[in-house]
Amino acid sequence: MEEVLRAALEELEAGRTCVLVTVIEVSGHTPAKPGAKLLVRGEGEAVGTVGGGGLEKLCVEKARRLLSDGDSALIHYALDEEGSGGSEMVQTPMVCGGKVSVFFERIGGMSEVHLFGAGHIGRSLSYFLAPLAFRVHVYDDRDEALTSLPDQPRQEKRPLALPENAKALPASVFVVIATHSHELDFEIVKSILSSDLTPRYIGIVASRRKWKLFLARLEAELPAGFDRTGLYAPCGLSIASRDPREIALAIVAEILSVRDGVEQITHMKEEAKKG
Repeated sequence: MEEVLRAALEELEAGRTCVLVTVIEVSGHTPAKPGAKLLVRGEGEAVGTVGGGGLEKLCVEKARRLLSDGDSALIHYALDEEGSGGSEMVQTPMVCGGKVSVFFERIGGMSEVHLFGAGHIGRSLSYFLAPLAFRVHVYDDRDEALTSLPDQPRQEKRPLALPENAKALPASVFVVIATHSHELDFEIVKSILSSDLTPRYIGIVASRRKWKLFLARLEAELPAGFDRTGLYAPCGLSIASRDPREIALAIVAEILSVRDGVEQITHMKEEAKKG
């Protein structure tokens, strides 16, 4: 068990998703014991055991499916061929005759934020986001901007190269565009919208006038009806400040609201009135 828990801690500290499989109840003859655990890592590797044999094979296969698409689950297995476990049981080809309840706990994993621009706002965004449950990738075409960016856990600095950076973005990530150049900002958002990517959030640091000009160019240069679902421009919650650090905080708050599915931002004092 110690090996499994140590492996789970390694995955969590690295920000990777894994599935912890635990036998929570048994009856009759089974190869499993209550408390037995195994861990399935992101690449599908299994650490530990829940008794081996056909049951373990089923558990590893289920955990691998949950890694790619799923949530935690409790499954009851009937280890016989007679179909006597009941409708709530998953029948197996095993002949032990017992029953096993297994909990699959999908844990870890972090949302990714890709920051294009290591200027004042990008620097502040990385500072605020890295300690939270995010992996932060910062891109800039200026070596001095990247090298002067303070190192932080779960932060990675990368040279900016288009369109390669845009093509390499995983699905469902958060993107903030805040480079030193308006034209570069436009090329980045155009590259993303021209690809098959589906970022969950594409935030563009811009004035209302800048975004109006960008939108006109995008409508002229991209196919009609391009997907604007994830576009947040200008990005960030509405505040009066012009301070880059405070603007960054407003963008972080907006990212958190999108991540957590908050559709309408309200003041907590208004929420308190409802109770």
